[in-house]
Amino acid sequence: MVEIYVQSDLVRMRNQAQRMSHLNQHLMVALREAILEAANPLPERVRRSAINRLPSTGGLGARVARTDVQIIARVFGDNVGAHVVARPNAVKDPDAIDRGRVRHPVYGRWTQRPLIQIVPAGWFTEPIVESRPEIQADIMAAIDRLFITTLAA
Repeated sequence: MVEIYVQSDLVRMRNQAQRMSHLNQHLMVALREAILEAANPLPERVRRSAINRLPSTGGLGARVARTDVQIIARVFGDNVGAHVVARPNAVKDPDAIDRGRVRHPVYGRWTQRPLIQIVPAGWFTEPIVESRPEIQADIMAAIDRLFITTLAA
């Protein structure tokens, strides 16, 4: 008579799944850290770009350089990588300034029709686009290291 212990097989499969889940969690944490490490120089590059590209008279470049730049690591789905965001803390609309348009008061007063000044565009996007190949290579190298580490374990 042959007996098959289905329950023990299920327990073994559950234990393997738990180990894989733990490994998966470890890989996701390691990948997130690798992405953040690869994208770490971006905020400083964006700040330098704001100071170098935007007008220094009136202090626009220095003010925009104080904008908080946040890096968000995405490790799920098709968009694995770094998402870079400029927060509107130092200036109201960093996106408009990146497009080359600044709305500002005249002699300290806001007019009914906003005064829009044209400034050099790309203080935020250009340093990120220029850094993209380097960051992608760093992230791919980190993924390769994680893959090799996982196979060795």
